[in-house]
Amino acid sequence: MPYSVEYDPLGIISIKVQGELTMTMVRDFTVEAAHLAKEKDCFRVLTDLQEAPLKLSMVEVYNLPNLTAEIASTAGLQVYQFKRALVVLNDEKLAPFVVTCELYAVPSDTHLIWIGKSANEVWQKRLSFLQL
Repeated sequence: MPYSVEYDPLGIISIKVQGELTMTMVRDFTVEAAHLAKEKDCFRVLTDLQEAPLKLSMVEVYNLPNLTAEIASTAGLQVYQFKRALVVLNDEKLAPFVVTCELYAVPSDTHLIWIGKSANEVWQKRLSFLQL
């Protein structure tokens, strides 16, 4: 499978994507994460896209927050319950647009992270995310 969705006992749902990111994949792992969030009563989500080139169109990226809200609602959850962290490559051309769309579409207590390739950096950001 090109992605994994796992619950970490530290209280976070981790999504890790490998390979080219598609809307079908986004929909699938978002549905899995929503069900896991409800099952574990856990609303912190870390999505690691460092190994997934963003090959989505600008329209698809623009619609991501609506897709997330729709999937959460279908699972009986509210999107504002979630605190989300997004890890992408610094050199990803669509990354600033992804961050902008997320910032304008989700509540202000949602946290986004935009960092580079270092596994240590990811781990440190993840630890600080858990402390919020």
